[in-house]
Parts: sequence; structure tokens; C-alpha cells
Amino acid sequence: MVGICLTAYYARPNVNFGQIRQIESGGRQLVNAMDLSLRSQSLRWFSGQVQYTLSRAESNSGGINRFPQDQYNPNAEWGRTNSDRRHTLNLTGTINQDHWLTLGINVRLNSGAPYTETTGYDDYHTGLGNARPAGVGRNTLQAAGSANLDLQWEHDFKLTEGEDDDGKAISIGIASFNVPNHTNYGGYIGAQNSSRFMQPTSTSARRQLEFSAGYRF
Repeated sequence: MVGICLTAYYARPNVNFGQIRQIESGGRQLVNAMDLSLRSQSLRWFSGQVQYTLSRAESNSGGINRFPQDQYNPNAEWGRTNSDRRHTLNLTGTINQDHWLTLGINVRLNSGAPYTETTGYDDYHTGLGNARPAGVGRNTLQAAGSANLDLQWEHDFKLTEGEDDDGKAISIGIASFNVPNHTNYGGYIGAQNSSRFMQPTSTSARRQLEFSAGYRF
């Protein structure tokens, strides 16, 4: 157990009914972003695209499966969205295109997403256990960023000549995911009553290698 949620039981106004929920689908989101993109088709050694995004996304709802801590004051939930990341950098392209040393490259760099600090108790008696400490807003804690580098090499060894790709050939490829073997953490615990408070509970996959071979005829 990495988190504890205690729910108390209270006398019901009408004992003829169990828990009654009235669910309203509503929310507001505001996103401000600046995208910068650079595409290259003519460089001798690189062809691809680099994209950088600087953004801020705020809302008063975490989605259809998320509920406000105070059911009578949903507007008090205004804060960063669950997917808000200040900086995002993506690079996708090919190095030494049309050469036997052709190498595909994919780089993803992201700043951390937010998560919410909670007491770990059902302070509002809603059965949800998502109450926050006094004065603490939604998504005020910051998770660590992530970094990933994938590389792929693939080459066709022609066995017979043909027009375009009509000839017989053997295709061999090697792909490596998370080449630096960097640890990207996730699943951060925001409950204050947990022994793992503000600590991650999961990581992304470690370095992986994938080999492929094919025959075209």
C-alpha cells in the first residue's frame, strides 16, 4: 500500500436511500501556447523536423472521472491541467538519408506534469477522499520531467536489380528505445498520509533493443 484513504460513515438524512449522486458535466479550460517548428529537407546529413512548445494550460476540471473536493464549489478547482507541461521538445528525422548508414532518430524532452496534494482523508464526506489541505489548490505539486531518445537503423541488401523497389532484397533493421537508459518516473503520490508522499510509484520502460529482418520479392 502506498496510499491510505479513510472514509467515515455518517447518518443519512433519509434511510430509505443509499448514496445519491447528481453528476453535472461542466468545466472550463484556458490554454496559451507558442509553437516553434523547423523543418529540413535539404541538409546533406539530416532531414526531419524539430518542434518546441512553450505553453500553460489551466482548467477547473480534471476530466469526466475527476470530481471537485467541495461539490458545492467547483470553481475553486481552477489550476493547472493534468497534462500541463511548460516545455516540450520533439525532434524526428533521418540522419544520412539514402546511405547504408541511414539512421532514424526520435527525441522527446518534456518538463514535468503537475499532480495534486491531498490530505488522504474524506474531509468533505463525499466518499471520494480527494480533500486538499487548507489553502492548497489543485495540481500545485510538480513531477519530474522526462527525456527519451530512440534510434533505428534499417537497410535493404539488394539481391536482384529491378525498377524502383521491384527487385528482390533482404531488409535488416535494429531499433533501440530509450538509448541513454534514462529513468522517467511517474505515478507520484500526493496524499500527505502516505509514506510515499511526493514520491513516484512507477517508471517508464528501460532501454530496449528490437531486431527485424524481412525478404522482399
